[in-house]
Amino acid sequence: MSIRNFSASHQKGFLFAFLIFLAGIVGFVNYFPHLAIQRELKAAGMEYHPFTMRGSYDMANVVGPRIREVLEGNFFISDVDLYEHKDAPAFWPMGAESYYYPFSFFTDSVSAVVVMTDFIFPSIFFLLFFGIAYFITGKNLLLSALAALLISLYHPIAIHIPPPNWTFVQIFFDTVNPFAFDPSAYFLTRRQSFIPGLLPLLGTYLFLLCALVKKKRIYWILGGIFLALNAYTYPFHFLYASSVIGILFILLLLQKEFKEARRMFFLFGSAAVMLVPFALNYLDVTTLPHYADIWSRNGSEEGRALNFLHWKRYAWSIALSILVWIWGKKTGNRMVASFLISALLSAIVVLNLQVILGFSIQVDHWLNRDIIWAFTFAYIAMAAWIVSALARRKKEFALFLSASLAMVLLASISYNAIRAATFFAREEKDIFTIPAEQKEIINWLNENTNPGDVIVTPSFVTNTYIPLYTHNNIFVPRAFNTVASDDEIIERLFIAYELFNIQPEFLRRALLSDGFALPFYERLVGDSNHDDDAYETEAALYLFGLKYEHDPDPRDAAKNPRLRMGKVKAEELVRRYESFACGADCFSRYRADYILYGPQEKKIARPHFIEHPELRHVASFGNTEIYKVKK
Repeated sequence: MSIRNFSASHQKGFLFAFLIFLAGIVGFVNYFPHLAIQRELKAAGMEYHPFTMRGSYDMANVVGPRIREVLEGNFFISDVDLYEHKDAPAFWPMGAESYYYPFSFFTDSVSAVVVMTDFIFPSIFFLLFFGIAYFITGKNLLLSALAALLISLYHPIAIHIPPPNWTFVQIFFDTVNPFAFDPSAYFLTRRQSFIPGLLPLLGTYLFLLCALVKKKRIYWILGGIFLALNAYTYPFHFLYASSVIGILFILLLLQKEFKEARRMFFLFGSAAVMLVPFALNYLDVTTLPHYADIWSRNGSEEGRALNFLHWKRYAWSIALSILVWIWGKKTGNRMVASFLISALLSAIVVLNLQVILGFSIQVDHWLNRDIIWAFTFAYIAMAAWIVSALARRKKEFALFLSASLAMVLLASISYNAIRAATFFAREEKDIFTIPAEQKEIINWLNENTNPGDVIVTPSFVTNTYIPLYTHNNIFVPRAFNTVASDDEIIERLFIAYELFNIQPEFLRRALLSDGFALPFYERLVGDSNHDDDAYETEAALYLFGLKYEHDPDPRDAAKNPRLRMGKVKAEELVRRYESFACGADCFSRYRADYILYGPQEKKIARPHFIEHPELRHVASFGNTEIYKVKK
């Protein structure tokens, strides 16, 4: 076999091995923060938990409990918190968490699965980024690999260029400068929207590009399947990708690409079939008599006003679209350019969905989760344009210098990522631990209760850890994890509060709190751990989610970025609590199996249920008492 033939027969294998190697680097950089924190905590004799109250609200309250359900084999659960509503239709789909199920064959630990997937998913995403860049760059292997590495290691770069202000210039400098005093680092770990939500989104984009370049209907069908998977995984991605596809269809018609436009109906058809269960579930949700409560708790924003807050982004999207169109005409990549322009113009569409629909939801999600990729892919096209221009003029030295600088840049970003993660682990390791007393409670519940048993506690902190690390349900549900009505949530809170003899003044302060310590009980319990205690007074967030945090008019969002519950509504709830009486049916209105009186409860309550005839004391350990409800 000649050297030439040997090279030809092995170059694909070498390329594959090289890409896997680079994917491993990306996975390691994303995984390293876990390793660094684990190492620091182990040296201090503590256990690492990536989902904690102090580490991240969304992770501990929303994402973690859903992963726990999937690891236990519950794929189609609607209500993560309440036993009574498990079979109700789901407002937010559980599809994102279902991607974690294969890892349940190795462990049932939420923490272990999170650590594993922060290596595996970013590695897969690197390969998908490479595939997308491969089509955009005209099959330039080196440029595609460099682009995929840059995106994976510094994914917000697209929205940092051009920098909107000096702060972003400093962020960019601290990210790419290996000697930066305060290094910055970014990881593809934004739960649900990135991990694992990027899987179907990037799959959709990759198959769209395959369909446009290779012109085969199978890729349109696969694109439709992956488009539908976005609805089950992360609906924001589904809406954005749908906008991209809609604009792309119009552009194909305008360019008289009628054959490809007709082929897009294979995408529409496969997506429609896949979306039938999703549509039926959502129709069931809308028939719930308290659907408006669920909708408002998740950050709905009503109105039809144009969103002018992002006018600079709109202008830049249009400017980039023009450049991309010129690039497409000059390089013969009109179809790829059409895709990129569709993604760029979709940024304007999604930020103004309320104009079309009369409402929008969590508008702040779009930029950092979806629009970011439109700018990213457009910049890859511009980089490919510059590189091809240099190559045509045979500027070998310029190409060599550019590639060398890119590699140095990537090495610097990787180095800074390790530096930043190491520094963070040393300084902030304590926020990724669970108090020893809470750990005792978790262990006791897992060993002595049945799956689905309902634990009653008025503590928002304990109510967060129970669904996250045990197989139990809670009595007082959280806004984002239940399909119960507002009235049911309030009644459950009142029952728990009355049972634990919590005073109306505490409820008043909790409803109006900005998340500080417990002022009403400071004289009773002293100055305790403010990190967890602060959440005990976040009643408005716990009970009503984003209902009181979003302005109906997007134009006023900058003036009122965080609207708290008003005094009028708070006083109304306090008056309702003052006149509330649980009565003889206290334990029969809703399922209740155990009453938990632990360290967090003792900071906010002085209960009188010790002699309650329907309760039987079953356990006492540390600073915790547990009572069983007699059936």
